[in-house]
Amino acid sequence: ERFGQALWTPSDVFEVPEKVPTLGEHLDVVKNRRARIALIDDNPGILRMLERLLKDYDLVCATDGEEGLTLIEEHRPDLVISDVMMPKVDGFEMVARMRQRPEFERIPVLMLTARAEGQDRIRGLTGGASDYLVKPFAPAELLARVQNLLRSQHFATYLTRLNEELETKSTSLESRIHGFFVDTVRTLVAAIDAKDYYTGGHSERVSFFSVKIGEKLALPRPALRTVELGALLHDIGKIGIPDKVLNKPGRLSDEEIEIIRKHTVLGGKILEKSPELFELRRFALSHHERWDGRGYPEGLHGSDIPQSVRVVSVADCWDAMVSDRVYRPGMEPQVAASKIGRLGGTQFDPEVVEALMEVWQELELPATLRPLKPLSKPVENRAGPRVSECGEIYHVHDD
Repeated sequence: ERFGQALWTPSDVFEVPEKVPTLGEHLDVVKNRRARIALIDDNPGILRMLERLLKDYDLVCATDGEEGLTLIEEHRPDLVISDVMMPKVDGFEMVARMRQRPEFERIPVLMLTARAEGQDRIRGLTGGASDYLVKPFAPAELLARVQNLLRSQHFATYLTRLNEELETKSTSLESRIHGFFVDTVRTLVAAIDAKDYYTGGHSERVSFFSVKIGEKLALPRPALRTVELGALLHDIGKIGIPDKVLNKPGRLSDEEIEIIRKHTVLGGKILEKSPELFELRRFALSHHERWDGRGYPEGLHGSDIPQSVRVVSVADCWDAMVSDRVYRPGMEPQVAASKIGRLGGTQFDPEVVEALMEVWQELELPATLRPLKPLSKPVENRAGPRVSECGEIYHVHDD
């Protein structure tokens, strides 16, 4: 049997309760308030530098771990940035005490240290830290890590609300709530961390675009939420693709092209292992299937591809075209729209393409989802072939 054929049908719908907002609506609320960050370091110079770098956030400061715990209790920050070596209570002990408190258990912590030894890094991460940065660090790297950790926190708060609603929806789901939350957040964070932090955020942007297209198609709200969550996980299989292949700026060999294409099956298998995420695996497995049946990995044709996946496929291609890649700069939106417009009926569902054609000029990303600028401008590499995130093999100068 083909992968998953006996396990799901195009009519399967993973329904999310009606009262829960979409992730996009949640982020719209979040972006209208300044995130609060607790800075904890016994070096006044470091604190002043962090205050300058993070001036766009609401900052509260402490000079040791004991004072930091009091500060966290009083201000309930969205993120904690802490030194490791401090008087009274060091960073390791402070994080350990935080994680013993249920209300602080999910606050992300970025630890800063001048010690680069691997054992310190392992101790920090296993002790409950979310990320680890060695001094001296590039300001751009600190800002990128802060943005990624806050984005993960926004996902966590959304999924917490989703879980609370699921608990009241159906007794049959009650035993799945905790696992759904933990597995989903872990998977999302792993996917973000697997990307280069200057070009990450692709899946979040695809999720945003997918919802906009789905709204144009008048999909019911439960289906929109399915699309939104499925889009977030559509590229999860790329965790298993070597970075030297995924981010290679030059020509790809035939073998490397096949390696990249395996991310669809890898993603399906990753999500298949979690009962809580099982219904969403079709997005990872099938987002490179084509309307004309020439896609992969299964060669599904037309309506055999679930409509929700067809929406994500178009949104995926849109973001790939308009975003910078290591091998070429992003296209102008009108150029991308023209290219995708010609693919209706061959690569993509013509109805979904028509919906994109009607909304592409309105696809302004909220600030929380805009990608960071890379350190160097992408240079168009004409030594193809490449594999685009639209699933096609092509030469850059022919694209």
